[in-house]
Amino acid sequence: LVSYNAFIVAASFFSIFSDWMEVLMLSESSETGIYNAARMPLQGFLIFLATMQSLLLPGFAGLASRDEYFAAFKRIYVWLVPAAVLLVPGMFVLAWFIPYWFGPQYRDSVTVLYFLYPGYLLKILFAPLGTALFALDRPRLIAVEAGARMIAGFGLNLWLIPAHGIYGAAAA
Repeated sequence: LVSYNAFIVAASFFSIFSDWMEVLMLSESSETGIYNAARMPLQGFLIFLATMQSLLLPGFAGLASRDEYFAAFKRIYVWLVPAAVLLVPGMFVLAWFIPYWFGPQYRDSVTVLYFLYPGYLLKILFAPLGTALFALDRPRLIAVEAGARMIAGFGLNLWLIPAHGIYGAAAA
């Protein structure tokens, strides 16, 4: 139990650090504000992801064979892919919302949003795979995946932020 939880805690730390890393690596406070104005409305995706995990995990926990997982993923992605496609216009709604809500000085946040939004859609598409790893009792693999994502993000941020600022952070 202790080793299981240690890997899950490590994975959680890696994920949280990955989600906030670029904000911490931006050097200008004005850039941080613009970047966060683009990120703020996207936090709704995280609520959706947590809810989706809560709904999927009990079903995954009862699966035993590869064929059962394949059938479950097939049922999930029949709904999830069209849902992700239907969320694409939300990017343009949020592009209008950001300057309306935060003011015209945050217009640059819209460009950041255009970089960030596809990544959040991909998080939705990949979330069932991570949930399945929990059900398969693979905490070490979950931690390795989260750590690799954190290291890759750190490297990309080191490379892109100095040259491109908030846009590099968003692309990373």
